[in-house]
This record gives sequence, structure tokens and C-alpha cells, in this order.
Amino acid sequence: MAVRRRRAAFATALVCGAGIWLLSPLVTGRAEPWDAAGWYYPGALFLAGCAVALLFPAHPGVVAIGIVAGQILVLLGRVAADPSGGGLWPLGLMFLVGYGVVPLLGAALGALAGRQWARNHHPDEA
Repeated sequence: MAVRRRRAAFATALVCGAGIWLLSPLVTGRAEPWDAAGWYYPGALFLAGCAVALLFPAHPGVVAIGIVAGQILVLLGRVAADPSGGGLWPLGLMFLVGYGVVPLLGAALGALAGRQWARNHHPDEA
């Protein structure tokens, strides 16, 4: 059961991480989310980490890794689709890994809130 929950946490986080990148042009008008003005990118990373960890409070690290992995997949997919425009992708990977702290912080908060909610609503399972 724990392995299935961990895989579900990773898959959900992967979709959220990819979604941040795929929705960025629609939401911000920028292809890369870190080029957006304001708090879109760090806010989206934090909220995604928090939301997914609320669902899977036992796996905040897996959540953060999944969010970063989803973004890496989109970045590498874009480089593969248009190699001429992807000369800075190694730098982009470093940015993604560095920004990985943000969803980890969100996941830590979400996991804490999720565990607290479980203790309050299901004390026999906590």
C-alpha cells in the first residue's frame, strides 16, 4: 500500500510540475515560467507542493522530486522538439534543480497540515 501511495504521489506531482510549464504561456504569456513577472513561478511551485502533499502527507520529498521531474520532462521535450532554440537547456536544468527548494517547502507545509488534519479527523489511524 505504501509503495502505491508513493507512486501516486510522484505521478500526481509529475503532472503538476509539467502543468506549471505547459500552462505558463496561457497564464503569463511567457514560454518559461521563470520569465513571468511577479510570483507566478515560485507561487505555482509552492502551491503545487502544498496541494499534492496535502493528499499524500507521508511523502513530501517524493512530491518535490515529482514536481521538478515534471518540469524537466517538459523542458527536455521542448529541446527535443526544437533543438535549435535549446542552447541554454543545461542552465535551465540548474535553475529547475535550484527552484526545487520551493516545492519542497510547500510539500513540507502541506504534509504537516495533512498529518494534522488526519490526526484530528481520524485519530485511530494517526
